[in-house]
Order: sequence, then structure tokens, then C-alpha cells
Amino acid sequence: VVYVCVGREYAGYVLVQDQVKEEAKATLTWLKEKYRAILVMLTGDTEKTGQAVGRELHMDYVYTDLLPQDKLEQLEDFMSIQGEAEKLVCVGDAPMLARADIGIAMGNLGSEAAIEAADVILVKDDLHGIVALMKIAKETLRSVSQNITFAVFIKILVLFMAVIGYFGMW
Repeated sequence: VVYVCVGREYAGYVLVQDQVKEEAKATLTWLKEKYRAILVMLTGDTEKTGQAVGRELHMDYVYTDLLPQDKLEQLEDFMSIQGEAEKLVCVGDAPMLARADIGIAMGNLGSEAAIEAADVILVKDDLHGIVALMKIAKETLRSVSQNITFAVFIKILVLFMAVIGYFGMW
């Protein structure tokens, strides 16, 4: 709510609301379906606004009316109960990005502090980049695993051939 005054006279108010981007909905749905992610929104918005956005994005939990230090405290609580194999990924304020297991900053809209604190920076302000990021990371791990397996196999093969005398160790 933005209150408007003309001179010293109250003239009314204007309601301002962000629009939820379609790619945000799609990305969060994909994360829930693919990775069984638990989605939590920590916001300084009012209860009414936060819950409405949370419903629209299919959030599992919504915490509203939070100051930055309250968000950080809530993040610490989450981290204290997470399992060893679980990772806490955060898109948001710089202190939260620095504390999370994986902090993701939005490049164009992110503050310098958030960009500095983040582990990953999305150049475009599009949450769908998280989907691409996860796919690239998975392919990279698969490629590294294949390369290591191939290198170890070749080393064992050469060692075996040297032991049986097919060629010298040098």
C-alpha cells in the first residue's frame, strides 16, 4: 500500500503488487515433481499477500512479515533439521545466499552484495535458468564419471599387458 498526500492532505492510496512470472511457476513445479523439493517462501510481505503468492506458486510453506534477520534465523532453523544428503538452495537476499548450501543470485536484478555472496549467478532474471543449470550439472557429472572410468580402465589394461610381458613398463 502506497499512501498519497497532496500537500498535507490525505488523497488516498495505491495498491501495488508484483506479478508472478509464468517461468517461476513452471520452474517451481518442475523442482517439486523432479526432485520432490520442499518449497518455502520467506517474505517481508504481509500475511495476505504472502499467502496469495504462496498459493499461486504452490509453496509448501509461507512465512510472512519477516525482517532480513528473521529470514536468516528461519534459514538457520531449516539448516539445523535438514538431512545429511539434503541441500538447502536459496534465491534471495545476500546474507541468506551466503549462508545457504547453494545460493542463487539473479544477475540483472540482484544487488552487488547478492551477486558477490551467491554460488551461482543467473545472468538473465529468469528462474527457468535453474532448470538448465540442473541439467548441465547432471550432464557434467555424467561426463566426468565416464572419463574417470575410461582412464582407470585404460591404466589397468596397460598395467596388465605390461605384467604379462606384452610390452615394457616404460
